[in-house]
Amino acid sequence: MAPPRTFDYDLLKQLVRDHPDWSYHEYASVLTLDMRQKTGDPSYPAVMPNSVAAAISRNRDRWRDDGVLIEDQRVPVYSELIPARWHIPEVYKMDTHLRKLRTLARLRRGLGAAPREARQALQFERTLRDRKEVVDVTPQGRPIIRPAAPWELDSDGGLIDVVARPQAQEATR
Repeated sequence: MAPPRTFDYDLLKQLVRDHPDWSYHEYASVLTLDMRQKTGDPSYPAVMPNSVAAAISRNRDRWRDDGVLIEDQRVPVYSELIPARWHIPEVYKMDTHLRKLRTLARLRRGLGAAPREARQALQFERTLRDRKEVVDVTPQGRPIIRPAAPWELDSDGGLIDVVARPQAQEATR
């Protein structure tokens, strides 16, 4: 026998309809409070955001038929620092350099990051700028750090950005 649901799917559907811009964390918080009120148990386990994501994924088509538009809330692609032209194989997706670039992109977007991750990413950026190096990828998609090319430097000799730029972008700057 399947375990009982840990939250009210009808409430989740209503939340998605009323607040399409909310994150899975926000839905999970409201669902947790609802379940704690319904059960009268203040220690009722928290609804996890991944459970919300799974429920939305399973019900997406059915809810769309009911007129509920569901926004895509997957992890955003930080294309400003990890260009789409970089075709990175799955084996390198969690490379240290790419993780730091994603953290830098989050910080630049004002989304914040864990204090340790933010500190390490900012230190990574300072080091790259001090050494005049950029993050690039090999033809096989492996992230590497290499010295900046002339078109990746501004008129004062500083890095334009910490990621490699195609030479063609020099003319469009």
